[in-house]
Amino acid sequence: MNRKKILNGGKSYYIHPIFTNYAASKDGEILNGYYQFKMSDKNLIKPKTYYIHRFEWECVRGVIPEGFVIDHIDSVKTNNKIENLQLLSQKVLEKEIVNLYYHLILKITNKKIMKVLILLHSN
Repeated sequence: MNRKKILNGGKSYYIHPIFTNYAASKDGEILNGYYQFKMSDKNLIKPKTYYIHRFEWECVRGVIPEGFVIDHIDSVKTNNKIENLQLLSQKVLEKEIVNLYYHLILKITNKKIMKVLILLHSN
């Protein structure tokens, strides 16, 4: 999909497909620089709060389909570079979170078991 872009200070910014007064670069920079911001459009009665990672995705890749979310690949919520963002269904994200917690609990449990085995073995 070919996105409309503008140049500002020698850098390319992609215009948001709905909020055409706003744009984002591929490296996660928004022209106003906020992590979260409010914007209004002639079609909106009141301003809408927007998260930067979602705005970044929509500027560069297009509108986020219903039932999908934008995930930070490295889990750093301030790293909004386009290569760090991925489109996931809500169900896939929930499975990834459950899997992450499962492995975290397993790791903690294994450490506790090892400590008990070491204590038992040393007696």
